[in-house]
Amino acid sequence: MKNELLTMIELLEKDRSLDKGTVVSVVEQAIETAARRIDNIPPGVRVQVDTENGSIKAYSDVLVIPDDEEISEEDKSEESEVDLELTIPSWHLSKVLKYVPTAEAGQVIRIPLDIDSFGRISAQTAKQVILQRLRDAEREKILNEYSNKIGDLINGMVSRHERGNLVVDIERTEALLPRAEQSPSERYKPGDRLRAVVIDVRDTEEEHIPRVILSRATTGLVRRLFEIEVPEIYDGFVEIKNIAREAGYRTKVSVVSHDTKIDSVGACVGIRGSRVRNIVQELNGERIDIVRWSDSVEEYVTNALSPVELVQVFADPETERILVVVPDDQISLAIGKSGQNIRLTSKLLGWKVDVVKETEANRVASEHGVDITTKEKSESIFESTSNSVSKPSLTLKEGGSIFASDDEFEAVKAASKSKRLIEVSWLTANQIEAFESIGIKTVNDILTSEKETLLAVPGIGEKTLEKILTSAKADE
Repeated sequence: MKNELLTMIELLEKDRSLDKGTVVSVVEQAIETAARRIDNIPPGVRVQVDTENGSIKAYSDVLVIPDDEEISEEDKSEESEVDLELTIPSWHLSKVLKYVPTAEAGQVIRIPLDIDSFGRISAQTAKQVILQRLRDAEREKILNEYSNKIGDLINGMVSRHERGNLVVDIERTEALLPRAEQSPSERYKPGDRLRAVVIDVRDTEEEHIPRVILSRATTGLVRRLFEIEVPEIYDGFVEIKNIAREAGYRTKVSVVSHDTKIDSVGACVGIRGSRVRNIVQELNGERIDIVRWSDSVEEYVTNALSPVELVQVFADPETERILVVVPDDQISLAIGKSGQNIRLTSKLLGWKVDVVKETEANRVASEHGVDITTKEKSESIFESTSNSVSKPSLTLKEGGSIFASDDEFEAVKAASKSKRLIEVSWLTANQIEAFESIGIKTVNDILTSEKETLLAVPGIGEKTLEKILTSAKADE
């Protein structure tokens, strides 16, 4: 019996991942609760478990009172929650004498109890109380543990699907990866391993288990992956200033170096793209643009839209809007597929970024009564004036520019439907595989990637890249 109790405590300790002291305390409280429900048992039963040999000591400290004296209502209640460390329950002399023949009224007597006399019903009650208390203790531990892990990256294994959501086993409990927090480019089946960020812990009464919420669509996942892959970021020499992400498709990360000897972009890309490639693979081919941060908004937007060549940049700090003028043949690169590039650039900067073709810049400015031939005058391009030419109002198209007409915007969308690399004949199978390993999957991706990123691809040198870019421009 004694060895069985210790074995049970050890099993519960390992199975529930609770410390031994908590399990022992739960067992003691369960036996006390069961004992208090037995008729003619002394009130205020206390139980102590010896963790060395497994013996159980049960006793009750009572204040002996005469039989003609009434017992207080608290002492009469079997479910009394009175703190027994501070209050000693009263019991009539005639009942105490059955246990301690020498007892006298007014004495505080410790009555030893035989645990074996509690009976089978008490054992069943104790078992139910143990299970309930263990669930409560486990629930509290999970709630505290994962509340402190919000924002952290954890590993898990997909257990099952539930209405589009994924249930993930994470060490001692199950977590939920909601459909809205999944990357649209990823598909998982039971048994697959994944890494995700804890974004919430919800204390729910359902099954008394807190619900841990995970995400693979948050920008926090990208941040944590960079901290793992780039030691300079983890150590604080390089800082991630901001992240703009459309999960499954493309992400822009702006970085700055706090050490003049460290190149922020180069540190994130790694030797021949090794660091960023590992992150791209973890994100299932999601494209990642690493942008050099600047406190100059004009320089910042230029870096964010690279390799697009900006003819002019006009910034209005009051409205936090930026107008960029680009060559006509690069308007599709600047806007990106379905407006993705310009949309992510706006998110990255925290400013509204609009783009206009070089040949249309003067017309758009004149419609607003603004001369952009000089920088001083061009800074107010977003302000309407009383001298504005009476024209139909310009409206914002999704992903496009307020300066583009409907026909122009549709033309840009059509131009952004680029060929996939596997559809072209001017790349070898090895080159296609190398490009796709860092998230470059279309001809447009090659044209919009930075030169240093392309040169970091294994097997791609200066001359080879020049030929590839020539073929890509011809194909587009």
